[in-house]
Amino acid sequence: MSQTTAQDRLRAQIEAARRGLGDTALPSAANDSAQPAASIMAAQPHGPEPEFQFFHRKQGSADAATAGGTASTRAAFESLQGRVQHLEGAIALHQKHTLELINLLSQVDTKTLRPAGKSIRRMRAKQQFLFWLVLGLLGVGWVALTPTGHAIINHLLVLI
Repeated sequence: MSQTTAQDRLRAQIEAARRGLGDTALPSAANDSAQPAASIMAAQPHGPEPEFQFFHRKQGSADAATAGGTASTRAAFESLQGRVQHLEGAIALHQKHTLELINLLSQVDTKTLRPAGKSIRRMRAKQQFLFWLVLGLLGVGWVALTPTGHAIINHLLVLI
């Protein structure tokens, strides 16, 4: 019987939370055995149970909701206006910097700049020549280490 009473008490608490009642309407744990199960069963909903929701708002009077809603709406509107003014100031500052950069870049004389394409091509050609030279010397050195390479080197030395 205590298991059903705990479930009934939980259902009554959920129903009281849905209706927005305070803790005074909830049965306490101290006089749990003193209350009959019929009074707790009366607080249960008679229809199908609605879907569970994490956040519940207490249902207050409409006048209190509109008065509090007006103040919070006004505060939110003022906050939004402040943020918009801050963003407009930031946009104006960015436009100022953009115009300054455009003016500075328009003063740069591109005719005095030397073309960098030729020096890069020459440098790449030198690097490529050096790569193939080193690779060829490594190949000749590898051949010179073999017995056939020794015979070729001796033959070339005899010719000189």
